[in-house]
Amino acid sequence: MVRTVEFPRRSRSTGTGRFDRAGIPAPGFFGLLDGVFEIICGTLVLVGLLPRLATVPMIVNMLGAMLITKLRSCGATPRSSTARSAGGTSSTSPAPIWPSCAAASSS
Repeated sequence: MVRTVEFPRRSRSTGTGRFDRAGIPAPGFFGLLDGVFEIICGTLVLVGLLPRLATVPMIVNMLGAMLITKLRSCGATPRSSTARSAGGTSSTSPAPIWPSCAAASSS
């Protein structure tokens, strides 16, 4: 008799669903990368090995998380950064992907 194990389905509020919902490209890759950096760098800081060097990725990670959650709380949604040029070809514009929350925070 062979037993099968069924894993519970993950909702969009956990795991890579959070990255997907936030509009981050390649949520599986960046979710894994985020977790690896948090575990490895957190362990290095706790143990005391290269704490200054280990805090740099953690600071970048936390700043990114704060920016994404702040923009989400302002009601901002991701928009495409691709614009059409005069020749009809697509080109990436220098405009940010996330719109500014200045108007939402001033009211």
